[in-house]
Amino acid sequence: MSLWRTSRLYVLPFLCFFSFILHAEEDSNWCNTANTDYVLEWDVTNSKDLLERTLLVKNKSSGNTFATLNGEASPTPEISQSFYLDDYNFDGCQDISWVSGMNARGDVTYTVFLYSQPTRKFIYSDDLSAISNLKISQQPNCLSESEANTYEDFYGGTSSTYCWIKGKLVETERSELSLDSEHKCAKFQQFRLNNDGFLSLTGESCERFVP
Repeated sequence: MSLWRTSRLYVLPFLCFFSFILHAEEDSNWCNTANTDYVLEWDVTNSKDLLERTLLVKNKSSGNTFATLNGEASPTPEISQSFYLDDYNFDGCQDISWVSGMNARGDVTYTVFLYSQPTRKFIYSDDLSAISNLKISQQPNCLSESEANTYEDFYGGTSSTYCWIKGKLVETERSELSLDSEHKCAKFQQFRLNNDGFLSLTGESCERFVP
């Protein structure tokens, strides 16, 4: 039996919710290839439930399925086609995300899978999938979140910065703009991570409304 055929015997697919299928002959190249080397598309054979979808990651040149990722997706067709390859944990490997929903205020949530180099698997991230309007921050090793809020006729919201500290995602900054009905002003608050590992109030102001 040839070496190629022998190696094929040890490629065992593993399927479960939030799981993957990796092809060993391509796995070692994932962190070193360009985004354009792969195609992301929904598995049309598993589309009965528009919320629970299966994403196929295919090698463009060979057509082989490199990975399958199962998770929640937006039921809106034009939104559900928004796939992203980005390095969300700054380890040098591209991670995968797609739009899972959008609320009435326009806040977008994503289903996020991080690629793990030690295990060579895509791992679903609860923390990143819970962040609204997830973006790469200008701060090194950090991500940003924003969320809109309405208070009667006043528009405010919250923005946060999350940074990877010793392998954990930590909220390091938060700013909030809200309506203070009692004092009839727009209240702005700024929080920062203190030495005890908690967010503490570092600044506050209240701009009164002009009659």
